[in-house]
Amino acid sequence: MSTVPKPSRYILDIHLLEDMHGGTGAGGGDIDAFQVTDRYGQPVIRGTHLKGLFLEAARELAAHDPSLDNDVKCLFGIASHRRKKALILTSAYRVEKGQKLTWTSTARELFTRLPKTDTLRTIEYVASDSCFRAQIELANSDHEELLLRCIQRTKRLGSGRRRGDGLVQFDFRLVPASGSKRTTPPGADRLRLRLLLKNLDPLILPASGYSGNIIPTEGYIRGQRLWGALVDWTIRRGIQFPALFSESISIGNAYPLPIEPKNLTDDWPSWDVMPFPLHIHTGKPNGTDDGIPWWAAGGSEPPYIDKFLPESEKESPYGKPKRPKDHWFLFKDGAKEWQRFSPKIGVHMRNQVPLVRLKEETKLYSEEEIAENTLFLAEIDFPSLDMAKAFSQTFEPLLTESEWLGVGRQGRPVEVLGHIWSAPPQVPSKEHSNAFTLTLESDLIVRGPHLGFFSRLGPALTQEIEALPTKPKAEYSDAVMISGFNAASGLRRPPTLAIRRGSAIRFEGLSSTAWVEALVQRYNHRQWLGERTHEGYGRFRLDFDPGLNRAAPSTEAGVNPKKEAETLEPEKKGLEEKVMAAARALSNSMKNKGPSKSQWRYLNDRVQ
Repeated sequence: MSTVPKPSRYILDIHLLEDMHGGTGAGGGDIDAFQVTDRYGQPVIRGTHLKGLFLEAARELAAHDPSLDNDVKCLFGIASHRRKKALILTSAYRVEKGQKLTWTSTARELFTRLPKTDTLRTIEYVASDSCFRAQIELANSDHEELLLRCIQRTKRLGSGRRRGDGLVQFDFRLVPASGSKRTTPPGADRLRLRLLLKNLDPLILPASGYSGNIIPTEGYIRGQRLWGALVDWTIRRGIQFPALFSESISIGNAYPLPIEPKNLTDDWPSWDVMPFPLHIHTGKPNGTDDGIPWWAAGGSEPPYIDKFLPESEKESPYGKPKRPKDHWFLFKDGAKEWQRFSPKIGVHMRNQVPLVRLKEETKLYSEEEIAENTLFLAEIDFPSLDMAKAFSQTFEPLLTESEWLGVGRQGRPVEVLGHIWSAPPQVPSKEHSNAFTLTLESDLIVRGPHLGFFSRLGPALTQEIEALPTKPKAEYSDAVMISGFNAASGLRRPPTLAIRRGSAIRFEGLSSTAWVEALVQRYNHRQWLGERTHEGYGRFRLDFDPGLNRAAPSTEAGVNPKKEAETLEPEKKGLEEKVMAAARALSNSMKNKGPSKSQWRYLNDRVQ
């Protein structure tokens, strides 16, 4: 029996011998071109840039030695070898904080020393003597020699490398294999696998099948993508696990967490996360008369308004409330209260360079991406103990040795920080209840009688179980288009209309609870609603009530809380005192969060 080659892990240290500019395509203020940074504001060398330079060096080697052509395709995943690429490379992040420089230059008139008009540029550089570190995983060590030759042929990084910028020195070394971690075995009553994931590089998860100037990303990892990453892992390892294609294993969505890896605790199995329900709205923030935007004025956040409660029908002093955004999630840390958060999403500007550089111009576009070092929580349900044990044995290297999954566009690396087998939660019987709420935990795909798709939750439930016993008290539904690509053909999959995650429906005054009991049984037996439930679609919760801001004091209609607080001033302040008080209130209200860079620039322009 042939043994499966074990992936090799390497560390690539990059020492800058000259100043380097990585480029972002963006500028602001007195700087025309910023240096690309990570989520903490530190300079970074993108993995796409490193891989592109290594690929260029590999093609030069293959031009002199055609026998290397097949190895180059296998290493970088080109053409027919795309599904079996041996190289997974992270971006190079700064080992320790260092210095950033700005260089200002201008073009000069021919045969004179006079500067040309409108050519003055200021560019942000990373200072020499800085050190960066990237991680590399090879499917097997057969390609180690070729990769090392590509690294040795690469002398400079960043823009301006043809003119002497970005001179580097590489240190390429093998990471010794660590001892195997302890595996949590499944049990007869523990058929749910909870995975704690961390992305080592920004994730690109396109939310649309038709790209524009900016390619939007989803704020979470769909179960469909997580399933594809597991299949890709088996292909790269040369392992066969047919149960992944049997549609009997249900792989849920991996939702982000607001906790950073450095603050991770051992009680993560008790954490809970889900999309923000659509029936909970937020009041609009009140403006001010002093010209300061609402996000810089400080003060308390507008309360949440639960549309299923009678109090929500009263007129709010904040005007018409706002519906939740796509990237809003709810997180609960053990016994603490639910809190709203959004994952950190940035925009990366890219250039699409044509293969044949004739008269074609490079195409500029931007991609949204989830920032690196974001934690995700995913759940996988198994129908039997035998299948759970088979999965645990097959994917043991992935669960215990922190091998990487390739997720999203370009197969960005994601590692498993922890796993635990647990019992799926159960909902008690509702025989004596005449009211209930259903909230979608993931998108729901239900096909109608005429091959169309439902866009509202009420008709979809009628199609799935039986006729509704009564009209719902309230329903808040939204539709979303689901796009994707067929990995085998590389073509687009037909778009599917689904009912958006977070949609909710409320029933009251039920004369019969048989319909509710059917939903309870489906939830307890993991029989989700609609189609493609093995990809995480159709998951729901019954009577989910986060209770956000229930204790917030009520205000009378038409009264502005901020204006009322301003009238309680005991004495009239001078201009300097007002400025100092506003600055102190702004500093105290922001704490660890605050306006974005664009908002600060807007405020700076208004002040100037």
